[in-house]
Amino acid sequence: MTTFSCTKCGYSEMLEMPEFPGEKPFVPSKAYATRKTIAQGALDLALLMANASQLKALVDIPANHRNDFYVGLLVLIGLSIALQLAAGIILLVLGMTNPKDEEGHKRTECLNNSSVSIILLITVVNIFISAIGISYVENESTP
Repeated sequence: MTTFSCTKCGYSEMLEMPEFPGEKPFVPSKAYATRKTIAQGALDLALLMANASQLKALVDIPANHRNDFYVGLLVLIGLSIALQLAAGIILLVLGMTNPKDEEGHKRTECLNNSSVSIILLITVVNIFISAIGISYVENESTP
């Protein structure tokens, strides 16, 4: 047994050395997966906060200054927030799942594929939100 340790993150684990000279030892990816999950969670939280900020800016526009895209933006931002919450729940369930049999692996793969699909949909919705933009229309009023 030898110890594998990562100098950057401080992760260490006992590993069995290979029996054959050409065989490579197993290098754990737990530290990488943990950092990736934390980074993805931080980015998801940032996007959720950006959407909440956009929603607040949209709702704060007075009724007489709203443009034609107001309802569409309201629906898109609400849809984006709902999809982000759904993706977060799926990722939370996926993180707590430890498949031990073939059925568990299939369920985990299905959850993973659905989370990727939802995240793709979130990206498309947010592209439309950014393309439309939130604008404040000044109505011409005669004094």
